[in-house]
Amino acid sequence: MPIPRSLEFGFETKNKILLGTLASEVFEINFSKNLIEGSFTFTPLIYNHYSLSNTDNNKITGLAFWQRKNIFISVSEDCTLRLWDTNINKHIDYIKLDVDNKGNKYKSNKGNINKPTTIYIHKDENDVAIGFIDGAVRVI
Repeated sequence: MPIPRSLEFGFETKNKILLGTLASEVFEINFSKNLIEGSFTFTPLIYNHYSLSNTDNNKITGLAFWQRKNIFISVSEDCTLRLWDTNINKHIDYIKLDVDNKGNKYKSNKGNINKPTTIYIHKDENDVAIGFIDGAVRVI
């Protein structure tokens, strides 16, 4: 059984949930009726969030669904934001969150690399907010 790390409710329809796991997997959970009385099916969407050279920092910490673009976004302890195409369940792009535009490493106020802990897409789908372990928030 996967160990949950992040959930996104209302994925496409109200009877779907995205589940990000400790093992860096993402599952789509479909249920009939309601959460209490319904039957569930788990469909694996992705099996890894990280590069093979960075396997120690693979935990998914946040998920969000970008409805208009048929994309879901994940953030992970590997300090990346990754975009996934929901039509083909494949990785399509990523942004490194631990470096600025000049390639300099961001540091948290505690001296550690500032790891993302959550992600949110605004209802107008023009802004993405990312929360970090030291309390910082970035909007892109």
